[in-house]
Amino acid sequence: MGKDAYDEHIVVADEHLRMVLDLLGNGATPESTDPRLGLTLVQLADVHDLAARLEQARKEEVPDREPEHVHGPLDSVLGNLRAITQYRYAGWSPTLGKNRILTGVQFKPYTNAGGFTRPTRPEEGEIPRAYTAQPRSGRRVRVGILDTRLDPHTRLGGRYYTDPDALTHVQPDQERQWWEGHATFIAGIVLSLAPTADLDVRTALAPGTTPDAGWTMPLWTLAQRLADYRDSGVQVLNLSLGCSTADGQAPMVLERAIAQLTPTMAVVAAAGNHGTNELEDKDREDQGMPRRAAPLFPAALDGVLAVGAVDAQGVPASFNPIDGKDETKPAPWIDVFAPGVEVVSTYLDETGDQRVQVPIEKTKPVEYETVSFGGYANWSGTSFASAHVTGLVAAQIAGGKTPPEAVQAVRQDLPRP
Repeated sequence: MGKDAYDEHIVVADEHLRMVLDLLGNGATPESTDPRLGLTLVQLADVHDLAARLEQARKEEVPDREPEHVHGPLDSVLGNLRAITQYRYAGWSPTLGKNRILTGVQFKPYTNAGGFTRPTRPEEGEIPRAYTAQPRSGRRVRVGILDTRLDPHTRLGGRYYTDPDALTHVQPDQERQWWEGHATFIAGIVLSLAPTADLDVRTALAPGTTPDAGWTMPLWTLAQRLADYRDSGVQVLNLSLGCSTADGQAPMVLERAIAQLTPTMAVVAAAGNHGTNELEDKDREDQGMPRRAAPLFPAALDGVLAVGAVDAQGVPASFNPIDGKDETKPAPWIDVFAPGVEVVSTYLDETGDQRVQVPIEKTKPVEYETVSFGGYANWSGTSFASAHVTGLVAAQIAGGKTPPEAVQAVRQDLPRP
């Protein structure tokens, strides 16, 4: 499914599906239903034609009500559907939304944004000591990581489960991209803080076709992967990924999926790296970065522990999303802050003979250099602050707390700066 194809789909609550299909007419076809979510993915045959027809129908029935937040034909379809139904039913409208494209916090390579997404090779003395745990030092706790594929690494040996498509199979002389080590880096951080954790690593991300394309995912696919975690035994789930929206409102499909998880597990998510002021507007647009104060989802959803980054001195990182009223402060929806600046953890190229392509900072157009990492990297971002908090929550659960109790304990230990 190409990028434009996502603009040809909407997601509708099952109990409202027949009503919405009747309103859309022959231009809509149910494509996929997930009973766990109670949602159906609907394909629209001709979005431009459908937008024009619904606009005309709304003008005839509700001439004094213009739809809000219209940024294209799909927004027009949704806006006019809501306007018509709200007029007919005293303000009520069916549950529906976009199948937005999600771009990960670190999967989208912000290569010219101050260096915080560019891993470097650490000095020998910076590599953390091996983490071990005695069998009686804490109970086992299952930690979910939905991310890029995981690289096999001796430091992680025996402590992870993966889907068949979530573990890399590196070929001799294969050229790697720097963002491919994201899940491996996160796994190392979690285990360093919760050595009795068993990692349940999965992916639904599709790699781009160029080195700087990153990984993308339709939210419908993400929601289904989140639903897969519901009965998995996972007690804390790390989501170092996210998406923004043009109107700042939460994507309905993501909100529905997260709401089904939070009663039984702790969900920890990265706040995002888009608060940097080191980019011109054109560069920010080219790199697909949200506005500096934009909320990132799922981090900004209710029930999710949103994590920002601080440096070694506890100072909030410059790339945290900002408060739109006071740019010197982090966004108010960020719950806790943890180390996320120049963190050292497990990474690609443990054998030392792979080629890892890393962007050279602030070159235009972006240029790359080949680096050998030796199994570890120094990296910055809220992704890794999120992993730190996930490890802390897992350690609290290993000590006997329930997931809600563990989240509350971490909140108290990590107050906002």
